[in-house]
Amino acid sequence: MQRLDKIISEMLNVSRAISKEIIESGYVSIKGLDKKIKANLMLNELDLENIVIDPKYKKILEKDNKKPEISQEVLDSVKVLYEDEYIYIINKPEGIIVESSSTKQNTLVNILKAKGLTLSKGENPSRDGIVHRLDKDTSGALIITKTKESNTFFSNLFKERKIKKKYYAIVKGNPKEERAKIDIPIKRDENNRTKMTLDRSGKNAITSFVVVKRYKEMALLDIEIETGRTHQIRVHMAGINMPILGDEKYGNKKNKYGANRQMLHAHLLEFMHPFKNVLIKVECELPEDFKEVLKNIEQNE
Repeated sequence: MQRLDKIISEMLNVSRAISKEIIESGYVSIKGLDKKIKANLMLNELDLENIVIDPKYKKILEKDNKKPEISQEVLDSVKVLYEDEYIYIINKPEGIIVESSSTKQNTLVNILKAKGLTLSKGENPSRDGIVHRLDKDTSGALIITKTKESNTFFSNLFKERKIKKKYYAIVKGNPKEERAKIDIPIKRDENNRTKMTLDRSGKNAITSFVVVKRYKEMALLDIEIETGRTHQIRVHMAGINMPILGDEKYGNKKNKYGANRQMLHAHLLEFMHPFKNVLIKVECELPEDFKEVLKNIEQNE
């Protein structure tokens, strides 16, 4: 069972406060349900298929269309690693959400627009230029498209698994193997819709890793994902009892190494450029907070 306002929040990618306002404004109905629709209404898995959202809910989003002020420090923190006439590859800092329909959030899309970058346009302006995502507290390399054509082509490259994606991760524990592959399907957790879980009935998910360095209680891994499921690396590593250091959702944020977020960084993107027919390989160096945590781990050896 789950609260309606939480479900709507996830479905529309808006805050709980906005989802509550959408519900209380009468824009949400449930087929076959006679009860009065309230934000705290508890629904089961079967009810989810009967939720109907009136498109007029967008009026709620349009009421407050004032964009948040973005500091120069934040603008400067988002760096362009590669650019051509079709795409940018940028370095997304941790702590920044990629996109959201809420205009109150300092999203990556808003930051890129404030920097004056050209982004491909779509039906939803809050997702302009987006073909893949990184979690809010994951840092690293991200592709942003400039044109509608490049958005279509790069979206297909991701779907066809033709873009190599590699991450550095600090995990709790030490793998027995020097390299391994995790091939376990993932689906959304029925008891907590903000989380994913390992489940044979889910979508296929494949994660490979190589041990870069071992410590007493930790290990630094170089991880490659063949699929791009939500929270894939975090769920897979937690599933083999090696959660990512600092991951509050799938592990324990408390630690003695100063990790204030999940220690996960997208350090490499590699692909054959669909318009230029040349191999593009972009590497993104570790951020300072990641380096500091590694230093603290080494000092605790």
